[in-house]
Amino acid sequence: MTTAHALVQQAVRRDLERARILLSTQLTITKPRRQALAHHLIWLFDMVHPQDDDLAAAKHDVHHGARAFFASAERVPRRDLLLAVGVALDRLAERDDWIHLAEIAHLGRQVHWLVDGLESRVGDHVTRLLNPRANLPRVRLRGEVYRYRKDLLWGGTPAYTKSRPSVAG
Repeated sequence: MTTAHALVQQAVRRDLERARILLSTQLTITKPRRQALAHHLIWLFDMVHPQDDDLAAAKHDVHHGARAFFASAERVPRRDLLLAVGVALDRLAERDDWIHLAEIAHLGRQVHWLVDGLESRVGDHVTRLLNPRANLPRVRLRGEVYRYRKDLLWGGTPAYTKSRPSVAG
């Protein structure tokens, strides 16, 4: 597995764990957050390319659960999505071959998502590797957009973890 694979897989698992934490709380999830979370989970699982039936079923269940959760604030869709995310986390932990290189190549613009939670020095290094010729204002703007999305998804909940400060971000 390449370093890029490891980074993407760590970021997917990190956000699935955040989703699990958020869904398991007693907090009311607002409509904008609920819909953003549903979109985010579908986006995460669009990167997952299952090599076996168990992971394919987990991916299907998360997609189905996210769509139901997007449409309804009721307890049943939330519970079903929580269960699907938990199973998916277990399935992803069992293997390391579920991200294709083609997916990784498209994530250069998502560098802030990839490095969220990494030590500042490591995050800056990865940012420079993935965006070697990017102009700093554009990278900073993407960082602002990411922080907005992160706050929409996780802000003010137990799932929120601070991003480490970054020179590039």
